[in-house]
Amino acid sequence: MPLLLRISLYFFLMFLPGLVLAQPLQQYHFSNISAREGLASNHVNSMVQDDEGYMWIGTLNGLQRYDDNRYITFRHNPTDSETIADNHIIFLFLDSRKNLWVSFYNGKIGIFDRHDFKFKEARVGITNYHALTGERQLLEDKYGNVMLVFRNYTLTTYNSLLNEFSEKHNRVKFAPPGWKITGMFFDKASSNYWISADSGLAVYNPKSRHLNYQHHNPDHIGAIDSTAFLGIIFSLYIDSKRRLWFSIWPEEGLRIYCFDMATSKMLVTRLSLDAQFPYYHEPRHFVESSNGMVWLYGTGLLTYFDEKRKEFYPAAAD
Repeated sequence: MPLLLRISLYFFLMFLPGLVLAQPLQQYHFSNISAREGLASNHVNSMVQDDEGYMWIGTLNGLQRYDDNRYITFRHNPTDSETIADNHIIFLFLDSRKNLWVSFYNGKIGIFDRHDFKFKEARVGITNYHALTGERQLLEDKYGNVMLVFRNYTLTTYNSLLNEFSEKHNRVKFAPPGWKITGMFFDKASSNYWISADSGLAVYNPKSRHLNYQHHNPDHIGAIDSTAFLGIIFSLYIDSKRRLWFSIWPEEGLRIYCFDMATSKMLVTRLSLDAQFPYYHEPRHFVESSNGMVWLYGTGLLTYFDEKRKEFYPAAAD
């Protein structure tokens, strides 16, 4: 996918939850924004919009704030500890306290003050370099707990008094012994924590304090039995229709699944995107727009789910 189109898709995805897609998709047009217009890099890894309307953009060449008119660029200065920790930004995250979290390629993470433009690094209590610099996920539950997942390694939780992420602050039983976590989704409706791992699916129920997984499912969660023996699971997401979306990566390539929690039946199984995307693609995240349309995006793709045909189709772009 061309860099400029990829940047345009990121802008589209930022506004996706607020769109009511009543028009045909073909009527939406993407605007290209590049370094010529002030973007710090043509490679954008993450974007968020804050409550004041500013767009925050994480690139390979620094952090930027965009107000629909001009950019302000923030870069690392090795002589100033209050500048961002690196210029190569992996992802941005705004928590319920309006903190702007910035995660970097070098494994560092911290909060960037959106008003005085100062960065405060948080300690991370793991020493495995490959885990620190590998794929990570930041999420928050409805209790305000901010959690940092290190794929295929562990889960850590942030303690604001100590300003650190550590396993010792975890309030969630995130995996059975020997399992390696790949991601997590907090379900606000049930307050359950859904965990994807190398050995399948697990669900922690804080009310019963049970960790449910294959061959140990005391809360009788239907998705546990239906996903048994599928192998490594990624990209968990629960939509407003109470459907669980996820992907797996068997030897023949990526496959998409959807489990209906209301009927305890699989709606989509072993769905491939290879025909729609004949080039390299790597789906990473599901998201739902305000009208209930489910989207899937990642490296090299932006696609929506057709409810009638039970297929994903590429979003049209000029």
